Amino acid sequence: MLWLVLGLGAALGDSGADAVTKRFFSHLPSYGMALARLLCAVPFLVLAALFIRPPTLGSTFWLVLAAMLPLEAVATLFYMRALKVCHLSLCIPFLAFTPVFLILTGWVILGEGLNRWGVMGTLLIAAGSYILSLNPGHFSLLAPLLALVRESGARLMLGAAALYSGTAALYKLAVLHSDPVFFGIVYPLAFTGVMFTGYPLSPVPLWPALESRYRWGGWSWSFALSSAP
Repeated sequence: MLWLVLGLGAALGDSGADAVTKRFFSHLPSYGMALARLLCAVPFLVLAALFIRPPTLGSTFWLVLAAMLPLEAVATLFYMRALKVCHLSLCIPFLAFTPVFLILTGWVILGEGLNRWGVMGTLLIAAGSYILSLNPGHFSLLAPLLALVRESGARLMLGAAALYSGTAALYKLAVLHSDPVFFGIVYPLAFTGVMFTGYPLSPVPLWPALESRYRWGGWSWSFALSSAP
């Protein structure tokens, strides 16, 4: 039952991070919103990194890492843009399609497949999220699909869900070729470093806004860290 507790904790952490990010950093560009979540975690991750011992890493690990980082960057920017321009209730439900896409990406990348009960359960989760996104005051079974047409945020979140299905499978592959604790600490640091390389190119001065609201960035990442794999 530990997996259930951890899964629920991850869901709670992600929802809290999304709410704080949208409430206090949505005035920033999507890139700035992403940095607000990433940079506030760095001190905690660096501290944790002092207590881990790197495992032996082969070429497969480095190839997987190189493939993950650009996909994660695009998915994160899609995610932040969706949070910025769309109501949470309209865009977040589309993340439930990540495990649906993962049926394919897990088979292609990991060679893992689901039996019919696993496929049925995954589809039921996506269907449940779809139903929860319906507006009870103006009930329409096609409303979420229409939101994909009307709301750019919904389309971006669906794109992020597809990309995250790829990075999730790659994440497991990287863990299999390293160590869960090591990768769970080092990967966010590496991703933050990659994202920060774009800071000098930002047309909007981000530091004053990030500095003025750093406390909320800390809260955002206290939620996000609780949902880390």
